[in-house]
Amino acid sequence: MRYFRKTLPIAGLVALIACDVIDPGDLTGKGFIDIKTLPAGCEVYVNGVKQADTTDCIVDSVPKERDVVVRLVKGDYIDWQDTFDLSNTDTAFIDEVFTGILEVSSTPDGAQIWLADTNTGFTTEYKFEGILAGQWKITLKKYEYLDWEKTVTVRTHETAYADATLETDAAGIEWILIPAGWFAMGSTTDDPDAWPDEFPQHDVYLDAYYISKYEITNAQYAEFLNEHGNTYHGHTCMGITGEGSGIDSAGTTYYVKAGMASYPAIYITWYGAKAFSEWAGGRLPTEAEWEKAARGDDARLYPWGNTYPTNAHANYGKNVNEPTPVGAYPDGESPYGLLDMAGNVTEWISDWYDGDYYEVSPDTNPQGPESGSYPVKRGGNWWFAQTKIRCASRHTDPQDPFLGYDDSGFRPVKD
Repeated sequence: MRYFRKTLPIAGLVALIACDVIDPGDLTGKGFIDIKTLPAGCEVYVNGVKQADTTDCIVDSVPKERDVVVRLVKGDYIDWQDTFDLSNTDTAFIDEVFTGILEVSSTPDGAQIWLADTNTGFTTEYKFEGILAGQWKITLKKYEYLDWEKTVTVRTHETAYADATLETDAAGIEWILIPAGWFAMGSTTDDPDAWPDEFPQHDVYLDAYYISKYEITNAQYAEFLNEHGNTYHGHTCMGITGEGSGIDSAGTTYYVKAGMASYPAIYITWYGAKAFSEWAGGRLPTEAEWEKAARGDDARLYPWGNTYPTNAHANYGKNVNEPTPVGAYPDGESPYGLLDMAGNVTEWISDWYDGDYYEVSPDTNPQGPESGSYPVKRGGNWWFAQTKIRCASRHTDPQDPFLGYDDSGFRPVKD
């Protein structure tokens, strides 16, 4: 009985599946070498001669001698050699798993360890013993720190080390993971509050991503302006400072007005929202990403469920008549724990607006129309009625992306 090995996606785990013996037969005066390796793709040398195939393979026409030397090589992490006696047998079998050790650590510790874009479920510090030899992409993720990434070579019977010093998130964003999966986007015709541009409701699949738990604040945006400046590819980032804004300036220095640090940044242009998002290591969300983060996968009408809003859920309908500090309505949190996804300030989206886009949009990771006149906004704001702060409600007004408004802000996402 032989075994076929299948590598599982996390940390080189191996499943063994039984299969029938392969008997390649006999050729007069010649033998065979049946070679299986993990990882596959090793170059094969027999008596110093490189063979045409790489593992897994069967090498034929091998001299039936006492000392047949087989060498297996892959990159700079596998170099294996052994001698076989084929003088009294037709076939020699090689079944090798090449492994090493990988130690991953970080300062501070407690970071999630991802290998080959798969979450291992372990955190730093951790030692992976018996991991397949090869090049491993390592990503470390920790709340309030920037992702750290490096490719490390694990060599056979050796220990490889990955030691990271994690950097803090310059913007101080609290990122929330939205898992990959399907959700219902848009509205059904049974919803009396729905508008035609929300039809048809359709299922959309999104890859996993992170999104800011809160709308970006004046404190965060002022920090960005002082480091980046107020222009982005020739466009103004913040349309108005001073009166009406929580941010003022003295020359090229920006500062937050007293008591306004935790209020959402307003008068931000679409270009200014894009610029901040990129500075923070992310981007603006697509319509689909924003809506899934707001409603989850159960097609609820509002972030908190299917009941109409009250003054405890959101800042809407002029019940306060101005923006409030971010996170002031915990009863209105979304299924993933995001706040202010309904009301307070409308939020810039990366997509261009097209009222008929749902008729033609792809069902996997839709990116919006290729062009348009006005970007989409989502979430409603402090003066919108309850019907316009629903998760599926789409806004464009139209509002010029070159201008900032007193009811508009944003929150970024990152992959």
